[in-house]
Amino acid sequence: MSISRGGRYVVFLSEASNLVPRDTNGTWDVFVRDRLAGTTSLVSVSGTGAQANGTSASGAEAVSADGRLVTFESVATNLVPGDTNGVNDVFVRERRRA
Repeated sequence: MSISRGGRYVVFLSEASNLVPRDTNGTWDVFVRDRLAGTTSLVSVSGTGAQANGTSASGAEAVSADGRLVTFESVATNLVPGDTNGVNDVFVRERRRA
């Protein structure tokens, strides 16, 4: 888990399928909770919004002070084109701010 400097954004890992609509991949994902807006969003997705096809969990996730950038590790091979190594990669996801 990681909390932004001001405490508004919390990045956390979960394998729950009821935190956001249509989370059906059945594996650990990375989420951001906006405590001010009361919203939760799935971060461990591809640029087109496809769910990760592998676990996105390491305990090394982080969030920028404004909640715009989130870093995480994932073994998923479908988050970026050409990822065929089958090992954990580090990702930086740029989020739209609320």
